[in-house]
Amino acid sequence: VIAGGGAAGVELALNAQHRWEKYFACKVPVTIISNIDDMLPGYNDKTKKLVSDLFAERNITIVKNAMVSEVTPEGAYYKESNSGKTHYCEGNVTLWATGAEAHGILKDSGFKVDALGFVYVNDYLQVPDYPEIFGSGDCINMQSHQKFPPKAGVYAVRAGPIVAKNLVAALSGDRSKLQKYVPQAEFLSCLATGDGKSIGQKFGLSFYAKWVWQMKDNIDVAFMNMFDPNLLLKRKDTNSFVRKEPEELENIAEKQENERERAKAYQYSAEEAAKRLLDWRDHDLSFKDRMFIIERMGAQDDFRQQVCNIAQNLEPIR
Repeated sequence: VIAGGGAAGVELALNAQHRWEKYFACKVPVTIISNIDDMLPGYNDKTKKLVSDLFAERNITIVKNAMVSEVTPEGAYYKESNSGKTHYCEGNVTLWATGAEAHGILKDSGFKVDALGFVYVNDYLQVPDYPEIFGSGDCINMQSHQKFPPKAGVYAVRAGPIVAKNLVAALSGDRSKLQKYVPQAEFLSCLATGDGKSIGQKFGLSFYAKWVWQMKDNIDVAFMNMFDPNLLLKRKDTNSFVRKEPEELENIAEKQENERERAKAYQYSAEEAAKRLLDWRDHDLSFKDRMFIIERMGAQDDFRQQVCNIAQNLEPIR
């Protein structure tokens, strides 16, 4: 049983089931209990359809408009939101994936909070009326964006350096150096499905393939390598360590490969790029081919629009 029908709940359902069926050599039915009527809120209909098809194929059931009210060693009780009726769902493991929730201490802090208890901040990530206090990540809501950015790690990660610089500016007394945080409009979302593939979504397009998981894994590993103490640069002038940027962690061979793949991706026609993004077959083509197509779509508005328009009329190659 999994409580929560968002991205975390969906990933847990698919990956836990796949792992346990392989480990125990038997079928493991999974039930997701979601308190809303919309599975994967914020995702497009094509992505939801891909997930629904996988659920049907793998015997994963989702109960909507219900909340888990009690967990026992043998299962969980849940209550229907509309009728108030209580039901019991058998399951020897219950996993919790219900998303971010504001801590009660924020409501009692005197800070201005939204209806859910998340602290409002301005564009400099300062708490209104308390300019010496900064916030970022899941605990905040931006006054200028309203319910944005979403509670997703990519936004917290990119807000962190802004907070750090603004803290230094505030402590130095030079508030003219404060930097605005401008959240990106969207991000590449990848849902691992446990079978060596992922469902990806970007620019309104959806993908389900091995190359999507390889791309996700590459991005995640590159990010984590930035914090590996064995990969830090030692500064001779201060005898201190500084973090390497991702491009500094690549060896010569990787750099050359990336340059070749990027150069190819930036030469594709919009039609060829669309066909490559919708090629979901398992083959030996490098995931970087598609990764740099997506990068180019983010950099070139006209190219992105052309690819999206063409892709809407194509069927994926499976």
